[in-house]
Parts: sequence; C-alpha cells; structure tokens
Amino acid sequence: GGRNCAFILDNLNVYTDCHGVILEKDTTCTVNGGTYVIGDKSGNRLFYLYNSSILSTANVQLTINGGTFSRVDVGSNESYGIQVGSKVNGTINIYGGEFTGFDAVLNLGVSGEYNIYGGKYTGTIEVGTGNPTISGGWFKNNPANYVANGYCAVSTTANNKGPWTVVPYPEKDNGAAYTAAYTPAAATALYENSTRSVAVKVNGE
Repeated sequence: GGRNCAFILDNLNVYTDCHGVILEKDTTCTVNGGTYVIGDKSGNRLFYLYNSSILSTANVQLTINGGTFSRVDVGSNESYGIQVGSKVNGTINIYGGEFTGFDAVLNLGVSGEYNIYGGKYTGTIEVGTGNPTISGGWFKNNPANYVANGYCAVSTTANNKGPWTVVPYPEKDNGAAYTAAYTPAAATALYENSTRSVAVKVNGE
C-alpha cells in the first residue's frame, strides 16, 4: 500500500491472502497490467481507498490501464475489486482490465470522481453516495443506471438479458434518431425495443 506517495504497478504478478493494495492519504497509484489475486482469508478488498484519520479527508487517485484482477476460493466475506472508504476524496479512472470473482467490482460508499472507459466486469456495482460514469466496457450485470451522456448499455444477446456493453448512441436505428437529448435510460430502452441485430466486440474479441 501507500501513503503520501505516487507509485506504479507495472505488469506485476501478485497473490495475497490479505487485502491487496491499500491507498491512503495523498496517494496516487497507476496499474499497468499484471495479475492480481486475493485468496480466501482475511483479505476481501483488492484495491482499498482508505482514510485512517477521522479528522481530515484523504485525497486518493487510482488509475487502471489494464490487468487481470480476481478473487479465488471465495468464503463468507463479501469481496470487492475496488472499495472506497469513508472520508475519502477518491478519483478512479479505469481504461481496461478484467475483474472476476468479486461480489462487487466496485463498492463506492462516498461521492467522488469514478470513470470507467473500458474493461470487463463480472460482479455488481454497489453505490452509496458515489456513482460511476461509464462510457465503455463489458458487464455481466446491466450498467444502464451509470452510463455517461451520449452512451447506452446494449445487451449482446437477442433476449436482452445480457451481458451488456456500453457504446455510443448510434446515429439512427430503424428511423429513430439518437441525440444527446436522450437520457441514458431512454436510449437503452429504444435500443432494446428495436429490431436491430447488435454484435459488439470486446477488446478485439
């Protein structure tokens, strides 16, 4: 973990039975690839934005450019890919990576700046007063409540039961024009009610 520092995790291979990376006050962490795994003991948070002080707010920034992040041998404790604790002024930017095995990919208890631009996620998103803004990525659970303006969550299966990818509004769909005036929820509903066949590639696959 880190406190009052900036550091880069560059293509590391990490396994731990404790918490993964704990980021405290005035810390910036950048993750550039690698494999990060937590096991089934005391650890249930892979990345934890944390504040040990009850008197001040911690400024913490986490950027993930890629990597594989997972929890194995899941026990009774709920597990989080990324959790933001109380009294944290957090900034999270995720551009890529794959998160698997967590009950919640994101657990955002407090407000902050949380952006997802890409990646693959098989867990849920839990929010308190913090909401992510999503403009790309593949999701097992429907992320429609959090998509950015100008984007929509689209089921990649014909029955509209997911998984979902987040993509920009198409210009036209069966004669109905998509514009920035549509809310994310309205755009998603229009897309799901259309007869257009959608196939979206994820990470070039």
